[in-house]
Amino acid sequence: MLAPSQWSHQLDDAERRDPLGHTAHLIVGLLFLFTMPLGTATANIVSVVLLSVAVLRMRSCGMIYLRVLRWPPAWLAMLFVAWAAISVSWSSDPALAARLLSSMRVLLLPLALAPLLPRAPLLASALLAGITLQACVQCGEYAMNRMAWNFDGLARFGGFTGDPGKAGLWDALGVCGAMAAALTLRGRWRFVMPIIALICLGGVAASGTRRQLLALAVAVPALMAFGAVRVPERRVRVIIMVLALGAALGVMWPAIGPSIMARVRQTSEQMDPQHTRPPIQGIVHYDLRGYYWRASLEAWRRVPLHGLGLGGTAAATTRGSDRPAVAAWLQYELVREYPTLDEATRQRELESRLNSRHPHSTWMQLLVELGLVGLGLGLATWFAAWGATVRAAWRRGATDPVALACAAGLLAWAIGAVFDASINSASLGAAAVLAALGGLAPPRARLTPPSELAGCPARARS
Repeated sequence: MLAPSQWSHQLDDAERRDPLGHTAHLIVGLLFLFTMPLGTATANIVSVVLLSVAVLRMRSCGMIYLRVLRWPPAWLAMLFVAWAAISVSWSSDPALAARLLSSMRVLLLPLALAPLLPRAPLLASALLAGITLQACVQCGEYAMNRMAWNFDGLARFGGFTGDPGKAGLWDALGVCGAMAAALTLRGRWRFVMPIIALICLGGVAASGTRRQLLALAVAVPALMAFGAVRVPERRVRVIIMVLALGAALGVMWPAIGPSIMARVRQTSEQMDPQHTRPPIQGIVHYDLRGYYWRASLEAWRRVPLHGLGLGGTAAATTRGSDRPAVAAWLQYELVREYPTLDEATRQRELESRLNSRHPHSTWMQLLVELGLVGLGLGLATWFAAWGATVRAAWRRGATDPVALACAAGLLAWAIGAVFDASINSASLGAAAVLAALGGLAPPRARLTPPSELAGCPARARS
């Protein structure tokens, strides 16, 4: 591995040798990070452009790409993808497996973003701006619907994206980023960041994603504790931020509390293995995590080492031992809530909810579909990436909010992944970007200005 100074000089050299290409690369990178939280389709299109620009800059950035490939999280990710690709050979649904495998292309994002890492604060700012815009739209949707006479607290709002779960993930990452910036920045921005954090927290509530609230309940205190220990002179600021956050939640709770509690009650009913609790009025289950998890584990026990193959959960959820009991319970709910539906439509709805292509848990999906080998590789990749961001945050202390935000964001991502399937381009892309910005970026935005670097002998820069 290169020393930090050598790594920074390589990045500077790449920009000096190809200034026009670097400018185009930076513009596309900023556009991509801004659009990432706004919707999968737009982000996918811009990501193709970003990867294409990265390939075209191979001549000037080749050494940078090689350095990234020697980075422990990168080669662990390559081993993980290789094992997932091999598992397609024994998957019961190769077509679904191929789609899941194709979404892993976003793991190339650290390569595409590596030449831009001297501008890591600017890149992170573009990402936070996109998240804030998304959260503002979600809060607006929630406010408009909250005033309706028939609002039941169960509606979910995704802003620009049709998937509130993905929007909630970005909102949670925005909370982590804004809180880290508020803790470390100087000047007027430290007063703006708490407002952005509250907007993003409102987006989490509007999305109805309980898992992200749980993730933030762990990640934000960990972030605050890290700041208080690593930067003792900021302890007063930490205390003020904690008190302000508590007060803000107290003010927001009458508006968002009923929705959150309704979702929590729904979750508790989903996890009841015997389905003995009386149905909650107005709640019909759109997912049955308890059933999915039990059915998936039943199938996994037959092939614990290598799993069912990528995409194999779809077959497992159709053969759960308690499927008849769950089907009868769900049938009752559908009749109760939709009495006017004809029998054929109701049966199709029942089958669509009983059969899931994933168990609504990333780590469970890795275990069931890729076995102990795949789960081990997935966990090792995440721990390597998270460890790199924590190490960078500890070394830089209060000088780099990006590393601290990425460390907290990756922790929130992993906790949320316990209750949600994240083998998709949006969620995997979020983790890849956080790992690159927090764990790969050089210690400072730039060690040597290009004007000075141009006059240095080549030997001094090597």
